[in-house]
Order: sequence, then C-alpha cells, then structure tokens
Amino acid sequence: MSLDADVRVSRGAFDVHVPLLVEPGRVAAVLGPNGAGKTSVLHALAGLLPLAGGHVRVDGHTWADDRRRLGPAEREVGLLAADHLLFPHLTALGNVAFGPRSRGEERRAAAARAHAELEALGIDDLADRRPAALSHGQAQRVALARALATDPRLLLLDEPLSALDPATRPQVRATLASRLGDYGGVTVVVTHDPLDALTLADHLVFVEDGRVVQEGTPTEVVARPRDPYVAHVVGLNLYPGTTSGPDTLDTPLGAVVTGGVEHTGPTWAAFAPSAVALYPEEPHGSTRNAWPARVVGVELVGQTVRVRLAVEGTDAALLAEVTAGSVATLGLRPGAAVWAGVKATEVSAYPR
Repeated sequence: MSLDADVRVSRGAFDVHVPLLVEPGRVAAVLGPNGAGKTSVLHALAGLLPLAGGHVRVDGHTWADDRRRLGPAEREVGLLAADHLLFPHLTALGNVAFGPRSRGEERRAAAARAHAELEALGIDDLADRRPAALSHGQAQRVALARALATDPRLLLLDEPLSALDPATRPQVRATLASRLGDYGGVTVVVTHDPLDALTLADHLVFVEDGRVVQEGTPTEVVARPRDPYVAHVVGLNLYPGTTSGPDTLDTPLGAVVTGGVEHTGPTWAAFAPSAVALYPEEPHGSTRNAWPARVVGVELVGQTVRVRLAVEGTDAALLAEVTAGSVATLGLRPGAAVWAGVKATEVSAYPR
C-alpha cells in the first residue's frame, strides 16, 4: 500500500505544495516550524481539506485529483488529530472499538481488538473511563489506539507523542515504533520533535513556508543538512559558504578552515555543537578556527549544557555543547565574553 501524493492546498493567501512518495510499510515524518503547513498536508491526505491541485493516490487508487475527490469516510484512513476528537459519550474501550465496529466487525471481536491496542499502549486499565476522566496524555494514547485499531491503508499521526509526560514518552515511543514496524500500510507522522522523527520514521520531509526544503533518510539528513532549520532540528551548526582555498570557505563567520574542500562554488560548512570548545582567551595551537563571541543563552540538555553564542562583528550565531563544569569554570552566563574554537578536522564541507 504505497502513497503517491502531490499535495497542493490554499489557506487564504498561504499556499502549500508538498509532494510525498512513501513505500508500503514505511513511515514518513513531516517536520517544520509552527505555521509551515504540516497539518494542512495531513488534513488534505485525510480528505478534510480539498486539494487546490495535485493528487492523492494510495496503492494505485486515486483518492483525489482534479476530477475526483473521495470524502473522509470513503478513505481508509486512521487519523490521530492533535485535539484527539474522542467521542465524549463512549468509554476509552468504546472509542477504540468504534473503528472496527464501523467496518463490520462483531462486537466481541471489536472489543478484543480494542483491549489489545489499549494494553499495548499501557492503558488497558483505563478501558472503562470516559474522555472527561482522562488526562490529556491518556486521551492522546486512547486516540492513538483508536487510529491503529482499524488497520487503515494510510495512518496519519499529528504530533502523536506531544502530550505525554517525560516519564511516559520513551515507553510509548518505543511501543509505537514496534507497532508501526508490524504495520503494512503507509504512515505519515507530523511532528516538531526530532527524536520522535528519528526514532519512528524511515524518511524525513522538512517543510518551511509550505514548501519542502530538504528530504531524505535520517542518516542522509543528519550527515548533510541543507537548510538552517534542518540543521537546527538535527543539532548542527550550518553556514553557507564559497570556496576560497583548498581547505577554506568564506562564510558568515568569516574564513572557516575545513578538513578539505572537494569542489569549488557554493558550499555548506557544518560542525557539531560538541566540536565547539570555549575558552576565556583566544586559543592557539591545533584550533585553526576561533571567534570572539558573547553568550546569548545557556540551557541544560540531558547531561550536557548547550550554550548559544553571538559571534562578535558578524550576524552569525553559534551553538556549543559543553559540560556543566565548564559553565562554572568559564562563568558562562548571558552577556559573558568568550572565545569559541573548532578544529579544521571537525568541519564538514559539501555542495549547496
């Protein structure tokens, strides 16, 4: 059950154009900032928004184009909306069983399937509760179970893990990844969380201002981001540059020495925040790239600290990842002056 879609949607003055090709059993994640058009794509695939052009084809069958448009009820879609849309008069079990029942399953079989989906998500003990008695995170898991229970051709998940608390999220993410691995249809996940995308999806599609700015496998995207937003999501420093020597690029940071430039012309320079070392004074020796900077923000991320920097004399920003001990030793607080250094071997250069 493959998806071949060329989604063109108009929302007032805002136009969305996002093509999607997803093979059977695969998961595509659509990522982008708020207002990028991600949910519009999902609603167009579900039939909730009309296409302004393009097409939606699933397993070779046309669901929508310039001559034909199936309504939402005619499409074999499982949709987890951001606002859940649970039936308030039904229990959690009744909500999940509704899909199988509406497709002709006998009551007992539908209830058994609903129990299985709720149990897989760790909430079978909530089967008898109505939506009003569920927390936001619990309701999201019930909605997810309901979407999975119908074995749809196309499974559409809008921020499926966003409402879960930090303690529950890893478990549900692992369960969902396992469940999607056994699912033979096509899944499209809309998310702003890079960890959700990297752990659930085989293919990443980044959307900004209604257009695709980059797509590829997680490995390809992480290795070579080609857009500042993509670089931000995968956690890399990325700068456009032009070749000025066999190992040097002109960038918004100034001259950046790399491990070697294999071509001439427009180039991206990328390096990880963990490759950025911070110093109280200008570094020398093996650190061939060094910039005076001021601390803009300090954020604890897991066991490390991310330091956002503004590079003096430029409009460029820089992200460093250091230990908690470095924060205290260097006095890293907003406004503090430091030097940021990166070894040439840590800088990747590739065509724009």
